[in-house]
Amino acid sequence: MAITLKWSGRRYRVAALLFSVTCGCFFGSLDAALAQGSTTNEPPLYPPVVRQLPGGAGTLSLGDWLLYPTLNFHSFYDTNIYSSPTSPISTAGVNFNPSLLALYDTGIHTTSLYGNISSNIYPFIDSTNDTFDRQAGFIEKYEAMRDLIFTLQGNYQHSTNASVFTQALPTPVLSPASPALPGAAGVVAAQQTFVNPNDTYTAIGTIYKEFNRAFMAVTGSLLTTQYSNTSTATDYSSAAYSVRGGAWFSPLFYAYASGSESFVSTVGAPDETYYQVAAGLGSAKIGQLFSGSIYYGYQGTNVADGGGTAGGPVYGVKVLYVPTSVWNVTVSIDRTINVSNITTAPLAGTPQALPGLSLAGSPVGLNQSVQVTAPALRSDYRFSEQTSIFGVIGYTAVDYIGSSQFENFWTASVGIRHNLSDHLTLTFDYQYTAALSNIPDTAFNRNYTAVGAIYKF
Repeated sequence: MAITLKWSGRRYRVAALLFSVTCGCFFGSLDAALAQGSTTNEPPLYPPVVRQLPGGAGTLSLGDWLLYPTLNFHSFYDTNIYSSPTSPISTAGVNFNPSLLALYDTGIHTTSLYGNISSNIYPFIDSTNDTFDRQAGFIEKYEAMRDLIFTLQGNYQHSTNASVFTQALPTPVLSPASPALPGAAGVVAAQQTFVNPNDTYTAIGTIYKEFNRAFMAVTGSLLTTQYSNTSTATDYSSAAYSVRGGAWFSPLFYAYASGSESFVSTVGAPDETYYQVAAGLGSAKIGQLFSGSIYYGYQGTNVADGGGTAGGPVYGVKVLYVPTSVWNVTVSIDRTINVSNITTAPLAGTPQALPGLSLAGSPVGLNQSVQVTAPALRSDYRFSEQTSIFGVIGYTAVDYIGSSQFENFWTASVGIRHNLSDHLTLTFDYQYTAALSNIPDTAFNRNYTAVGAIYKF
């Protein structure tokens, strides 16, 4: 597999230098969102402690390797399997999702090998709609010191369906070794897709360092996506880097900042550069009930060969309320303003959408002049050690600047988990997504209901 990038000059030097530094430091970690180091912008309060090696009790093993096979099976009914505004397909189906994580942990070095298959089978419609997605990869972590971690990940992903277009900044790679956050925090809206099998190859490296009540993380990544049908989607490659950190400046408050930049090279189209910088303040729990954070920043896009520019401020606030040890509520509101004179239209399948709109059921192109306002409420409640429930309500209002056009997206989701034993969990999930708009052929709605089980061997 060869990755071909058309970048030259500053673009190539910055991307290549950062990736060389992160990988050349021996091993690397994923972005902190992948659970290597800090998982939020909140800096650590205490020095890292010596972690216990996994004991392997009740776990399958092969020599010094611990094996974690999992089988996820569920049946579902979906009223619009592609979130199509013009030709919705409503049908029932089943999903079969076996996965395997193999772990070798010496304390200083940790090697994770993983693979999984996710297949949707629709017995009542044409089999060309069936999916057979698969993933394989590794994560190598080197803890040079308890407060200095390097990690490197290589990932291969095959997807039967392609997104209409994807976020301009790379998102974390989800895998059996780096799963989505549990409960409400991991909910995202179902996206518009179309059938076009594709292969994505990703390499990510991160350096994570903790200081006295502070941290810093530097990440570099390379990615290439190749489509089976290049008449409906365009192959592309990207390189990206990000730097983020935070520090407590009082017993109650901390400051944090982040910066990211991506360079996208698309076959037959001008190169694009997208960046986002932000800084904010956060708090510890106040009165053992509330904590929160606020941020302000700027995002922008530049298209080569005179293709135009776009940009505008980004800002938001989030409040976490924890009234009891079994219940939490998070309320957030984010706003992105993008004023664009980009003349090229987004290309299907490529990273040309505003990032961060995880509860919008359709992407918003970088070439659009828009004001996006996105409030959301997320909550988790645990009835007992065996049973829990989570829910999410999100609204994304997209107002086109200088125009009467608008798009409003709604997402409502609820999930229930019941542990019958240490190995078997029963699941129920429902999600409603809708797009309301006065733009022709853009409005749609979708109801998805699933009942299933997860068995951990």
